[in-house]
Amino acid sequence: MGFQVIFSQQAREQLREIAFYLRCNVSGKCAIRTVREIQTMVESLEEMPLRYALARNIVLKRQGYRSAVCGKYLIFYKVLQEENQVRVYAIVNGTQDYLSLVL
Repeated sequence: MGFQVIFSQQAREQLREIAFYLRCNVSGKCAIRTVREIQTMVESLEEMPLRYALARNIVLKRQGYRSAVCGKYLIFYKVLQEENQVRVYAIVNGTQDYLSLVL
């Protein structure tokens, strides 16, 4: 049995903002493709939650955050072994000052 993946409210809102931005500034197809890619990557954490390394940022690393790269987006999550859960805390553009967006 795999891990349960849970999105924080913040991560849900960030994913919606990404989709909205891409739909308005690039295209609807790009928005759909990008959101699907992110969702597929996050869903893969059900079976292999430790597949991505701890975050590079020392503050996030010490708090147990892991990061996955999906195109130009970073997905920050924690593996909660005791609860058999993966919690996604943030999905941000890698060019942003993401520390303030994660914590």
